[in-house]
Amino acid sequence: MLRDDKRFLYIKISTEDEIREFLSPVRSTNPAGILGPFTSSTAVRETVKAIRKIWPFCTGRSVKTKPCFYYHVGRCLGVCGGIINSKDYKDKVINPIILFLEGKKSKIITNFQLQISNFQKQLKDKKISSEGKNEIEEKLNLLEYQLKNMLKVLEHTEIIGISEKYAADVIELAKILGLPKIPVRIEGYDISNIFGQEAVGSMVVFFRRRTGQE
Repeated sequence: MLRDDKRFLYIKISTEDEIREFLSPVRSTNPAGILGPFTSSTAVRETVKAIRKIWPFCTGRSVKTKPCFYYHVGRCLGVCGGIINSKDYKDKVINPIILFLEGKKSKIITNFQLQISNFQKQLKDKKISSEGKNEIEEKLNLLEYQLKNMLKVLEHTEIIGISEKYAADVIELAKILGLPKIPVRIEGYDISNIFGQEAVGSMVVFFRRRTGQE
């Protein structure tokens, strides 16, 4: 009965609401559908605050007749007021946030750069109409702004994705134990019995995936 009742913090993207609300922090024993765990509540809040500067997610739960206050200050795309539909919101905001928190920042940056390059090529097409050119230029300017803002936030904000967190943890473990190099495989054992009888043993294995750059 002396068990520790503490719970790790997670970042949750809800699926039960009309709008896929972005929440933080969440304490849970069931990690299904949530990202984490994070050991610091401060780190979670700072991460979410920085992410919103890149992908303006909505904190509303349902679609209403008018967009929320944050839409007017550039911190929401207006999904709460029907300005964009849920599919576009998911593609432009939710999915990139999930990739970002999974530590796939380089993939997101590459996607930005590819889209920018494609729009730049389209502008060189002499057959494109002036209206089409103006629309492409707007999209191009928006992408360049988002990419610049993202790089700026990453430069000035210490954000650790899940994979990076685990990588940092294993480095810290190697330092504490005085290991000559970072462990690739860690085995944890536990032996239990009932008053010296009915002994049962279990093993848990943690395996670090090699990146090819080590």
